[in-house]
Amino acid sequence: MVDGLKTLIGRADAGTVVVPGHGGVLTRDDLKAQLDMCEAVKEMIAETFRQANDLEDLLATHPTRAYDARWGDPARFLAQAHAGAWGHVRELGGIF
Repeated sequence: MVDGLKTLIGRADAGTVVVPGHGGVLTRDDLKAQLDMCEAVKEMIAETFRQANDLEDLLATHPTRAYDARWGDPARFLAQAHAGAWGHVRELGGIF
């Protein structure tokens, strides 16, 4: 997701409007805000992995608290991000 957002931001300009498969249309600034959120959550997930904790422990830390008002209920996103992060565990560093 992070790589996809970086690609979209790199191809977008101030007048670009992105129409996602669900949800409202997004501007380049919206994509940047989503990227910022994803990168922050990625680090929180990595820290959870470093502590050998599971998804429930991650959810208990409320890692998206600062973003929930804008993005909504994070449970599904966090579950998918946590599961997907295992494919990038070496990139997250300090885990194995």
